[in-house]
Amino acid sequence: MFAFKFNLRCYTKETNEGTTLGYTSGLPLRYVMDPANQVLLSYEMNGEALPREHGAPLRALVPGQIGARSVKWLVKVGRCSCRLNG
Repeated sequence: MFAFKFNLRCYTKETNEGTTLGYTSGLPLRYVMDPANQVLLSYEMNGEALPREHGAPLRALVPGQIGARSVKWLVKVGRCSCRLNG
């Protein structure tokens, strides 16, 4: 099945060995846009700027999904028309 997918990319870093740390996660756009799912992009916590250890400057919060979908340290949010697996 092909559908629009909401992509979340976290901060990436090159290691001394030349590998890249970080990851990209995705969800069906239909899921993200449904208000009942309460998906949020958060830049504050308790009225203050989101602390680095909690994902500053921007973090996705995706209730009801595995924790890996609540990406911390977001650097890119986008959409693509790609194959959805699972």
